[in-house]
Amino acid sequence: MAKKWIMKNPIRVALHGDENKARSFMGEGKRILFQLHNMMDVYGRKQGTLTRMFGDTLVRATSLFSNDTIFIDSPPIVPIKVGRKIPVVVGKRIEEIEKEIVIEKEILVVGGYLNISPSTTIVDTWPLSLAKHTEAVAPDADDDDFFLGKMAIYNKKAEAWVGGGYDKVHCFDIKNGDYITSINVVPPDTWEQIYSIAIDESEDLLFVGTDHYPETIYVIDLKTRTIINNIPLITDNGYPYVMDVINKTYDDTKYHNLYVATNSNYIDYYSLPDSSYKGTVNLVSYGMQHGSSSINHRKGYIYYTNGFDDVVRLDVKTNSVVVQTYPNHECISTAVHEDTGKVYVLAKQKAGLGAKNAIVSFDEDLNLLSASAGFGIQYEWGSGIVIQHDGSHVYAILWGHSSNEYKGTVNKIKTGTLKLVDTQYSSHLYTSVGMYYEETKL
Repeated sequence: MAKKWIMKNPIRVALHGDENKARSFMGEGKRILFQLHNMMDVYGRKQGTLTRMFGDTLVRATSLFSNDTIFIDSPPIVPIKVGRKIPVVVGKRIEEIEKEIVIEKEILVVGGYLNISPSTTIVDTWPLSLAKHTEAVAPDADDDDFFLGKMAIYNKKAEAWVGGGYDKVHCFDIKNGDYITSINVVPPDTWEQIYSIAIDESEDLLFVGTDHYPETIYVIDLKTRTIINNIPLITDNGYPYVMDVINKTYDDTKYHNLYVATNSNYIDYYSLPDSSYKGTVNLVSYGMQHGSSSINHRKGYIYYTNGFDDVVRLDVKTNSVVVQTYPNHECISTAVHEDTGKVYVLAKQKAGLGAKNAIVSFDEDLNLLSASAGFGIQYEWGSGIVIQHDGSHVYAILWGHSSNEYKGTVNKIKTGTLKLVDTQYSSHLYTSVGMYYEETKL
């Protein structure tokens, strides 16, 4: 087991030669660094260097007190003076490696509602093994129903926020499965539908989109759990469907924006944290199906469906879109795995194909890869899809059907084959889903 002092060391990399080839050897560099640390620990040394040749690529790890360096030199190889602790080569580029993340725990979080009168919001938490799950009811959720918007996971506090069918957003404790509180986001007795929500963890802000007129996005401070602002929909062309928050730098430009689609063909985006309007993207396709978006943060791509047979990719760096049509299906929700770039879509077959649900996979440019067989009950509606952190499985959520007393299901599907691995039933309908994880940064 690695020593604690090793885990805290910043790792830097010096690349020289063919950068793409050099980056492919990054894993070898980390393995060599691990071996070096073990040797230093055995011999009680504070610094050292270990070098390996892999074909025509030289990989060297250097540990100097609290700083670690990985040096990768693919052809043409430049001679390196033996015994140097930190190589200095003309033309090299030094940068910090993105810290590796170890996921300690993942929990599947599923929102739904009890089909009673009045109907009530409920949130279940499932282990990824789909063993016994918890159920928590929001007592302040009167007359909620299947209009639940996309769930937002507040990883920092291990909270799940879900939009009720009308008026309120509800908060649940993911770790113990308990209900925490509810916030009324529109005036009393207005009975407005809540379509979608998103969280900016860096600013502790929750954004809620409703059909309250005039169309408004409500901003909630998650530290005080109070409404602190509202954002009018600039284009005034439909209901605001909150997509997601991008907080990343691409090509030396900082993007810290909230993206809001509508049920028409526009996407507005706003600067955060001040919520000032920045611009509008005019889509070539009809607007977003609420709750369907997912993000590849590495590339700056937001994927979503339009509720018909289209899957759309928005490139936030260029405000350009790519649209892929998947015929004879209603595309419902998306999930993306950032390591592979693959996009998974929960889609409902048209009647002629069996009217069941299916998982369809695309590459990052939305080229079709494969599709699963139909699963679930005929004419049962799909709700959402999320992906496991390691990319091995996706979890598709279905509402439930009159033939099974409206018991929602969690369907575990292997991404490599798109084969159904397991199906587990709840005691009530399922309408939204999220994935919570605890992480440790190496």
